[in-house]
Amino acid sequence: MKLAAIDHRKMHLILFALVCFAAVALLFALLVQPKSQRRKTQHRKIAELKMDLKEQQTLRPFYDDLIKKVNGRTPEVVSCPPAEALSAKNTSKIASICENIAKRNDLKLTAVAPSFDDSDTMYVDVVFQGSFFRFRSLLLALGRLPYLKSIEHVTVSSIENGREIQLKLAIDRR
Repeated sequence: MKLAAIDHRKMHLILFALVCFAAVALLFALLVQPKSQRRKTQHRKIAELKMDLKEQQTLRPFYDDLIKKVNGRTPEVVSCPPAEALSAKNTSKIASICENIAKRNDLKLTAVAPSFDDSDTMYVDVVFQGSFFRFRSLLLALGRLPYLKSIEHVTVSSIENGREIQLKLAIDRR
């Protein structure tokens, strides 16, 4: 009988030790492990931010130089002439006008298609080919035309040797 009582006590002791071990393991799993994961994530984010900061500190002198260049440059003023209508005799010269603008801007004029309606506006579909970077100077040159009401439509597409720029111009022809 004494032997059974000792085994029973040992069993209770082992069971108690297992319950305590399970409680400690559960406490670790619920409290310590998530904090450890969070800490690892925060350390990784801190390392990434330090790398970003180092990169920004490296690039800062270049940024300052660019800002100085931009601020030191006076903006180009686009002159808009007073609006006037294209005379009836000059409407036939619209192709040569577009050709001259294209030549001055190192572009090739490939198509000019004027269309007339009953209003005071003549629409001209023009197609230029060349470097996309010359497109800005082309638009500035067109903007200086006193009879240009608006540019109704712009399409830019890639071609083998550059870009093709299609414009629909609204010309005042009163």
